[in-house]
Amino acid sequence: MHLRNLSIFIFVIAVTAVVSVSYVQHRIVPGGVETSIRTCTTLLGFLGCPALIPLSCWTWVRTGRNLSVWRNGLALSAIVLVSVVWLLHFGMAIAYQIHPFLSYFSNPDWLPTYLGSTFIAAALSIALKGPARFLVLSTALFLYASIQATVFFGRMVANSW
Repeated sequence: MHLRNLSIFIFVIAVTAVVSVSYVQHRIVPGGVETSIRTCTTLLGFLGCPALIPLSCWTWVRTGRNLSVWRNGLALSAIVLVSVVWLLHFGMAIAYQIHPFLSYFSNPDWLPTYLGSTFIAAALSIALKGPARFLVLSTALFLYASIQATVFFGRMVANSW
C-alpha cells in the first residue's frame, strides 16, 4: 500500500474516532459501547500518536522540505505542537496514576489548552504537502479524540415524579 493511500486511510480512521467520541458524549448509548469507544480512542491517542509523529517527520523530510521557508516553519510548528501536547497529555495520565490528588498535571483546567492546541496543530498542518499533511492532521485528530474521551458530561435526567 502506498504511503498516500495509507495516510488517507489513517485520516478516515481519525475522523471516525472523533465522530464516535462526540456521539458517545452527546447521546445515551449502552454502557459497554460507551466504555469500548472511549477505551479504543484513548488507546489510539496514546499509541497512535507516537507511531504517526516520526512517520510524518520522515515523510516531511523526504518529500516536503522543498517548500518555502514560511511553510516549512508552519509545518515544523505543527509537528512540534502535536508532539508537545501528546507528551503533556501522556505526562498528565502518568502523574494521575502515580498520585491522583496531588498532581498538578491532573487538573482539568489544562484540558481546554490541550484541545485548543490540537486545533492549532491541525490548522498548521495544512501548510504541509502530500502524505505528511494527512499524517499530522490524523495525529492531531487522534489526540483530540483521546483527550475528549477522558471528558465525561453529566447527563440530566428529568424527575419522573
